[in-house]
Amino acid sequence: MKKYLPVLTALLTAAGFMSGEESGLTVIMPDAGVLSGWHLEEPAQTYSPETLYEAIDGEATLYHEYGFVAMMTQSYYLNEDTAVTVNLYDMGSPENAFGIYTRYRFPGYEFEKIGAEAMVAEYGIKFCQGRYFADISSWGTGSVYDRAVYTLAGELSAAIGGSTEIPGIANLLPAAGRTDKSLNYTAVHSLNQAFLKSGIEADYVFGDDSGKGMVLFFESNTEAHEALNRLAEFYHAAAGSVLRFEQDGGVLMIRGKDDKYSEFNVLDTTIIGAAGFGSVENIGQLLESIRETQE
Repeated sequence: MKKYLPVLTALLTAAGFMSGEESGLTVIMPDAGVLSGWHLEEPAQTYSPETLYEAIDGEATLYHEYGFVAMMTQSYYLNEDTAVTVNLYDMGSPENAFGIYTRYRFPGYEFEKIGAEAMVAEYGIKFCQGRYFADISSWGTGSVYDRAVYTLAGELSAAIGGSTEIPGIANLLPAAGRTDKSLNYTAVHSLNQAFLKSGIEADYVFGDDSGKGMVLFFESNTEAHEALNRLAEFYHAAAGSVLRFEQDGGVLMIRGKDDKYSEFNVLDTTIIGAAGFGSVENIGQLLESIRETQE
């Protein structure tokens, strides 16, 4: 289990001081020659953790939560009115790159196999691969833009190299019953709780019942138990009915004000959970499936 812990404190601390060149962004960003007839009008710009707000002021905090290391941006021009911009982010680890990617992903979008996974929209492509997250956006729509965006995405993926698989933490939640493309990785404040750290969660549907399954990560079994205690306190204060709380056994079951049930169990250095279901039986089934993926 511990090999999947996305905390990676030492790695992220070391990566946080890399420049764009040191993190590999310079050699990954495609040359304008890959697009016939297109050109560059200005050199690529690189942003550090201290300057990222200059490029994406409204979202910089989100990227910092996911271990942002460096970002390089480059625009490619066919003419003064036709251009495509590439924002390439070094997020420090495959888990963080996948996590920031999932913040933009929704099941109803179109997806393709570029890198680990690519989300395709009318005005561009977003994909993650290894420790990198790429956001390629066009200034307009049509076949000229489509060819340029896809060409740049392919060139970026080839230059990044390495694994094109989604990080292994995604395998910690079972596929049976899971809504496709609903799995997300949160780097901090899982379940919108400041005392919780990183975790993965996904939507599940069993017949006419639905809810979420999750795995929350901690650095020790003791820390996981402490977090479960605080979850019990939170639900009690929120006027939910705590139906069962075994502090030593690491079990918490609650019924919300909407009469939906949730259960959380401490398992080694994690908390596994099934939340928001109308059926207690479905909760038990999902938790057992999550346990089996940990073995």
